[in-house]
Amino acid sequence: DNPYQRSFANYQRYKGSIFEDTFYLEDPIYGFLYTGQAQPQSEKGVYVNSRYQPHRALVLSGDFDTWTRVADQARYFRTVMRAQYRPVFNMRFSIRHKWQKRGSMNTLDPSIKSNQYQFYGLVTLRFLIGWHFLYEGIAKLLNPYWSSAAYLLDSKWIFSGLAETIVSNPTLLTFSDYINMWGLTLVGISLIFGLFSRYGALVGMGFIMMYYLFAPPLVGLEYGKPNEGSYIVVNKNLIEACALWVLYVFPTSQYIGIDRFINNETKN
Repeated sequence: DNPYQRSFANYQRYKGSIFEDTFYLEDPIYGFLYTGQAQPQSEKGVYVNSRYQPHRALVLSGDFDTWTRVADQARYFRTVMRAQYRPVFNMRFSIRHKWQKRGSMNTLDPSIKSNQYQFYGLVTLRFLIGWHFLYEGIAKLLNPYWSSAAYLLDSKWIFSGLAETIVSNPTLLTFSDYINMWGLTLVGISLIFGLFSRYGALVGMGFIMMYYLFAPPLVGLEYGKPNEGSYIVVNKNLIEACALWVLYVFPTSQYIGIDRFINNETKN
């Protein structure tokens, strides 16, 4: 792992370029320039990939990874979201958005850190959302009769078929219950105590968006469970998911939270 080696000099030549997505190219074989070049470098980090097909014509996928290049301790992180829609055979519409940066993943803009009102506003938002998640998770854990079946049976729109499949299978239903109970509890702990809070915000946003997509407030959809108010497209779930995205983009746990001590140990 010599950072002055020629392969390292070419590291950024194709990284983050158009060659990462071959469908942009006139001839996809040019993508081999990016994928086929040997890059003898050691890296360590975390990579998560998820793919879901809610409808035969719609495919959603996403990547999240953060890694450190061993040779020079350079840090990178990247988040990629993709959606592909195929209304008819041989016609595809693809959309992709990528957030990528070199440096520490847990960074906060200096202007926000210097403004106490903005900074402590973000910390308060993190604590309040964490409390909501933690209470929802613990309340479900302490209730022996709680089940996600009632919510799933009332599902409408693109996830209604998946909801019926989960409810009809006792194993899947039990798995869904445990994922909800423990997932909400762990996300709440993560946000309140500032322990890997950026990952917690990302996972929490996934939970909230799943709740939103299982029962979206769209025109023409009627639900058996009474709503707390009147909504069209935007409801409290969508708002909370956007708030979690703000916490993901502007993390505060490296200043107020357990992440501060973890980062200090890593630097030492």
